Parts: sequence; structure tokens; C-alpha cells
Amino acid sequence: MNKNIIQTIFFIIIVTSIPFLEFFQFNYNNINNNYDLQINFLTIKRLFGFYLFLLILLILILFLLNKITHLNIFNLAIFLSFSYWLIFKYNDLKKIFNFEIFKNFNKYDGHISFIFIILVILIFAKFYYKKKFFINNFLSIYFLLNFFFLTGNILISNHSPKKVFKNTFNYEKLEIINSDRKNIYFFILDAMPPIEISDKIFETNSSKFINDLRTKGYKYINNSNSYYGNTFFAIGSIFNFKAFEGKNKKIAYSFDEMKYPQLAFPTFLRNKNTSNLEFNLKNLGYKINWIGNHFFNCYGYNRSYCLDEIEDPNLFFNYEILSFLKKTPFEPLAFYISKVIGFNYEKKILFESNNGIKKFNQLLNQNGKPKVPTFILIHHTISHWPYLANSKCEYEKNYGKNNMVGIKKVLDCNNKLIFETINTISKYDEEAIVVFQSDHNWELSNINPNKYGNRKRIFNLVKFNEKCQNKYEFLLENINIGKFMLYCATETVPKF
Repeated sequence: MNKNIIQTIFFIIIVTSIPFLEFFQFNYNNINNNYDLQINFLTIKRLFGFYLFLLILLILILFLLNKITHLNIFNLAIFLSFSYWLIFKYNDLKKIFNFEIFKNFNKYDGHISFIFIILVILIFAKFYYKKKFFINNFLSIYFLLNFFFLTGNILISNHSPKKVFKNTFNYEKLEIINSDRKNIYFFILDAMPPIEISDKIFETNSSKFINDLRTKGYKYINNSNSYYGNTFFAIGSIFNFKAFEGKNKKIAYSFDEMKYPQLAFPTFLRNKNTSNLEFNLKNLGYKINWIGNHFFNCYGYNRSYCLDEIEDPNLFFNYEILSFLKKTPFEPLAFYISKVIGFNYEKKILFESNNGIKKFNQLLNQNGKPKVPTFILIHHTISHWPYLANSKCEYEKNYGKNNMVGIKKVLDCNNKLIFETINTISKYDEEAIVVFQSDHNWELSNINPNKYGNRKRIFNLVKFNEKCQNKYEFLLENINIGKFMLYCATETVPKF
């Protein structure tokens, strides 16, 4: 292989990576109180396979064009790289139609953007050889600078001072001497609003629902709050037993302020980042399992927590690749083709994998009560946008984060699933400690907290034993639930 071919392949490797680096940088830098997204090892693993696929495809096309046209291989690489890069600007072109002047054409934004890309590629092909020396130099420098800028940005963000290494904090060991070990089932109902707020907005009455739950030994706790208003900090603080310690102040409210950022969800679930709750569970002899969703699950963080009989790593056809392809015309094209052939990727990928409660019920029905003391974290995201369920928990897509019809249907679905789960637990493990709790309020709380409730208001339903039944005032704040579950599961009077 001559030097020119090696340089060309190296150039293709760099250009192919640019859209992936843009995708990583955007999602890495958009973690805040209103975004429940995070780049993790599973995300990288899923997209790396797709990167290799695109790289091999581009190299094959390059050599095929070279064989057909006998043109200079580097010149062909420049043309191919420009076309590839432009295709990934499809979504940016569509944003033009958000301007008032183009709003009449908004319905056809995808078609017009695609036609524009084809025209630009044809014009580029027509005039390329007249200015190939200038174009080659300009695009080579542009792509290289873009690559190094994106790589540097990601590395700087990743190695910023907020990163703290393995377990420099002191664990809080609970004083538990009893030998009782009840199983603990902890359900996180992502973005599930409190009943008292949803009843007010939808003008419904959940008294019968709450009374039916009470007859089965469950108590709904009104006016409950999360200490934080996002998934990362809400779940993390529960497992930490308290609010996060700041570097320069008592309490941290952002990643930059955190003294121990590895304690946020889901990174604390890695083997090296054991939280206070995990530490005490292991010390008491509990087995820990985690039923996640498509975005956050054991395959991306800790395989030892996986339940292989109900989990699906889904490495090849997944939401990350489809999200990545939204920057191109291929995603809508694939969507139309999938509709024609009768395959619905949102139903097969998101809807199924985000129904953590269904997977838990499947596990208990298959295996019965766990044979050793077990703690299971179930992160259920049916109530989180996108809303993909109807009131009967069948697949149905309702568009928009603030779609009231869609929100009402997923809440009805959650109520249905909660009742089914209570019956399943009652059948197999009646003594289990059970908590159904949301991490934060619904998406509507971001629009108008006065009307739809503060972001930190949560749904809070529990089933405890006699040792804990008169201590419910401690559960108005979610950060107490971790200790509470351990005390109750071991027949120990809660101490706060």
C-alpha cells in the first residue's frame, strides 16, 4: 500500500469521526437540571460499532469510485468527505425553517433540506476540478482543525477539576444488629407527578385509587419532595443518604460544585463508586440488582447488577444510533421504510426497554421470591417523555413534552402497572419492603411551577412493616428513604 493511500485512509478516519465527536460533545455539555441524558460507556460502545461500519463503508465507496473513474484517490476522498460532512448538516438546515419568514414551508423542511444538500453536492462536483488545489487545502485544514477542536474540547471537559477519583469519602455505616433481612424493591417512577397535583390539573379524583392501595398495606405520602430537581442528583442523593457535599460550601447543587461527583446517578453504581446505600446493603449480606431502561442500565455501568434473563443490551439497533442519524436524511428515510415494512423502532426499542415495572413483574413471575436477601432498583421511565403508552399500557406515541393527552395516558398506565405489581409482590413476597417514588416532578413543572408544581415535588408510595409505620414524617424528604428501607427491612426502629 503506497503512502498516498495510507494518508487518504487516515484522512477518512478523521473525517468520519467528526459527526460522532459533535454528538458526544453536545450531549456531554447539555447535562443540567432539565436534561436526563448522559454519555456513558454503553453509549460509546453502541456508537463505536456504528462508526466502524460507516468508516468501512466510506473506504469501500472510495476504492470503488477510484476503480470506476481512475481519478486521484485523495481528490475522491475530499469529494466524499465533503458529501459525508454535508449530509450531517441536514438537521441544521432544517432549523432555518423555524424563522418566521420560512414558516409557510415548515411542513416540507426535510424535503427542501435534502434537495438543497443534493444540489450543493452536484455544484461542488461540477466546479471542484477548477479549484481543486484551493479546495483540497481548505477542506483538509478545516476538517483537521474541526477534529482537534472537538477532541480537545471533550478531553478538557472530561479531565476538568470536577473529576474526583475513587472513594475518598467516608462511608456512613448504620447501626443494625437484627438478623432479619426482608427483600427491598425500590421503584423510581421517572417524572411521575404527585397525585395531589395531577388530580388538580386533570380534575380527577384518586381517592378510590389511594384507598385501594391502603387496603393492600400501602401508604401514599402527600406533599413529598425530592431534595434535587433532576434524575442524576435525586437518585444519587437517596443512595448517598443526604445532600451532596460541596467543594467550597456545605451543599452542592451542580456537578461543578460537587466534592464527590462520582456519587451522582448513575456513576455511583459502578464497582469503584460504591454509595452509602450500596455499602450498607453489601455489609448486611444483600444481593443488589438493577433493572434499568434504554438510557441507563447495568450494561453501561455495572454488569454484576444485571439480570440477564430479563435485560437486553441491544448493542446494534438502538436509540443512540437513531438519535445520531437524526442529523441526516437517513433517519426519516429509515422511519418511512420501517413503517412500510411494519417495524416500529420506538415500540421495539424505547417502549419495551423503558417499562421497568413490566420487567420486574416478569422476573417475579418467572423466578418467584429471591432465594437470598435482595435489593432491586427498578428505574421505570414510561412516564418520562417521549410518551409512548396509552392508558392500557399498550404502545401509542403522543408527540411533545407538554402533550397533556399523552401525559394523562402514561399516568393512567403507571397506576395500572403499580396495582399489577402490588398484586404480584403480594403473591410471591408479601413481607417485602416496597417503595414507588418519582425522582422529580413532570415536564410541565419546567413551564410553570406555580401551576404545575415545583420541579422537586414527587409521587411517594410505600409499604413498610410495623417498626416503621409511625415514622412517615421522615419520608416527606426523599433523601431519608435509603436509610428507611434498610431499617424496615431489618426490623430496626428508624433513627434519624
